[in-house]
Parts: sequence; structure tokens; C-alpha cells
Amino acid sequence: MREYTFWLIIFLVVAVLLRLDWVYYLVYVAGGVWGLSLLWAKYHLRWMRVTRTTPSHAFSGELATGAVRIDNLGLVPVPWVRAREAVPPELRSRNRYQTVVSLNGRSAVNFVYELRCRQRGYFRVGPLSLSTGDLFGFADSGFVEEEPETMIVFPRVLPLEKLGLQSRMLFGSLATRRRIFEDPTRLSGVRPYMSGDELKHVHWKATAREGRTQTKKYDPAIAYEVVIAIDLDTRSYGTHGVVSHSEWAIVIAASLASHLSERQQGIGLRTNGRDALTEEQMQVMPSAPGRAHLIALLEALARVQVTESEEGFADWLGTHTYDLVWGTTLIVIVPVLTGDLLWILHDRYRKGMNVLVMVLVPHHDLSRLRAQGEALGLTVLLIERNVDLLGLAYEPS
Repeated sequence: MREYTFWLIIFLVVAVLLRLDWVYYLVYVAGGVWGLSLLWAKYHLRWMRVTRTTPSHAFSGELATGAVRIDNLGLVPVPWVRAREAVPPELRSRNRYQTVVSLNGRSAVNFVYELRCRQRGYFRVGPLSLSTGDLFGFADSGFVEEEPETMIVFPRVLPLEKLGLQSRMLFGSLATRRRIFEDPTRLSGVRPYMSGDELKHVHWKATAREGRTQTKKYDPAIAYEVVIAIDLDTRSYGTHGVVSHSEWAIVIAASLASHLSERQQGIGLRTNGRDALTEEQMQVMPSAPGRAHLIALLEALARVQVTESEEGFADWLGTHTYDLVWGTTLIVIVPVLTGDLLWILHDRYRKGMNVLVMVLVPHHDLSRLRAQGEALGLTVLLIERNVDLLGLAYEPS
């Protein structure tokens, strides 16, 4: 635009100095066309409406679709309009995210593009920029969207039909195929006495009848309260595999949450990771059942990022699980197992919680620590690959 103004001034000066009528005529025509072009471009922009449709949620691995609708509400045709969408690299496919079209009066055009959800996360799609102008290229006008759309890509969820969870909950109501913990309100029979059985569970009438000590059998039950705790401190993962192992931890947590939610379990989440939305540590999510809570939990897992925590995971976990009630099932997902963590979890076990530890990375001390953990009342599992998680199930006893 400045170039046109400059050349118009030059021609006008030449016309005045040399008194050439044809130069005057040229200046009048060029100036008139330029002025009309400015008005034309502003008129078109005033009568255009843009509606963009971006999916708010998607799962990792899915191919989502976004769309931009451009409406020309005026009677005058638009010679050209360019729409350009700003898409983060994590969602880009081979599609072009801009288009140039022409619009007749009172018409509309749709611009559809693909969003390839390669990884979980909290993404901003946009801002959308729109520009238009005249046929001669003398003037153009445009605007940029103030607020981009947000899109949450959920972590991958694996099917876990055969997955079971241990529980120390006495009065649960969700039956399982394996004897997880015995509910004294649901007597199912008797069995011979075994070393370690408590005397209060001895069935004295059956003992007298059989001539040897008999112990009561109860139907198993699973707890309503489940809390998943994830270590996302970068120092816990070492220098290699931070991204792959931390993402695997998120996949495990999402899969467990989805599986348990389908069985009406209350699920909570606690992690020392950073929330990409607030740039602060992820807030504690208390246990609750229901699909709405599951969606909120998956959104949190989509946003959470690894970060360098101010304190070690064992100390952090001790502080952030102190309020858990008796009977809670605590599932802890860590890259490596440490002695300090075992003692913290043993303390939770002594407070009446069932503790399940999922270790992501095998290390030279794992066998010893696993045996120590089981001696302390914990269940320690190594979950390296997808097949390990898919095959994790408690078979009927």
C-alpha cells in the first residue's frame, strides 16, 4: 500500500511540474481504482462470517477432522479470500491448512482439514487468519482470530477385560473371581484351618462336627476407592527413555482408570507432574465413580507433563497419600523401585490399604526389592510392554 501511495505522489508531482494532461488522467484513474479497492476490501470483510469447528476431544491414534465455514452475507461477490489455520506440529498431517477461494453473493464455502492425533496432550488449534482484497492487488484486508480453540487428546487406552485388583476393603460389593479379601458379612462355606488364619474366623460348630479345625470362607469383594499415583519426576527416569517410559506410565494409568470406571469403581489420581494448562503441579483428584469423573481424569492425564520435582517421589508420596482412608486400593506407577519407596508403601499397607506397585523399567536390584516388597505386604509387578498389561489378570483360585 505504501508503494502505491509513493508512486501516486511521484506521478502527481510529475504532472504538476510538466503540466501533462495524460499524467493527470493516469493519477486520477489509479487513485480512484486504489480508493475503490480499499473500500471494496473493507466491505467484503464486513459482510463475511467465519465459523470454525474443532473437536474438543480425541484419543491418541485417532484421525480427527476440523472445518472452517466462510459465509459471504453480502450481495457483492468476493473475488478471493484466503483462510489459514495455525495447527501445532503434533496434530499436523499431510493436508494443507490454508485455502484460497472465491465467493458469490450470499454464498458459503467449507474448508475441511485433518488433525492426526499422534500423541496425547493439551493443544491450541489456531488462531485462524482470514484475508481478502480486490482483483488488481491494490488493497487487501484481513483479521486474525483473538482466541484459538483448545483440543485435548486423551492418552491411549488399552482393553483390560481380564484385569483384576486386590483389595483390603471389608464391605465392598463388587464380586471378583479370585479371593481378593474376605467380607465377613458374606459367608460362603468352610475350609480346613491354615497357618496364619485368625482365631476369630474359626467355625467352631464345623470344627466339632468334622473333628478338625475349620475356618470360615467368605465371598470376595473389591474396594470402591482406588487411587492411582504416578511418578513423573524427570530425575526418576534417568537420562534415557524419559519420554517413552513416562508416556507408558500415562497409558497404564488411563487404561486402569477406564477399566475400573466401567465397573463402577471410584478412581482418584495423584501425581507430581506439571499441568500444561496451569503450569503448576497437577491438582489432586479425589476418588469418585462415574463417566463424567473418568473424562475429567483422562483430561488430567492428557495435560500432565514430566517435570523436575522439588522433592523425591517417596517423600512426595508419603505427604500426598497420608489422608487416604482404610480400605483404599493404592496403585503406584514408577519407573524404578527404591527402598525408601517400599517403606513408605509398607506404612500405607499397615494403615489398611492395599498397595499395588507397577514398575516400568527393569533394573539390577528389582528382584531383591520385589521380594522385600512382597514380604512387606505389597504386590510388585514389572510392566514393560503392552502384552504385559494386557495379560495382567488374577486367575480364579
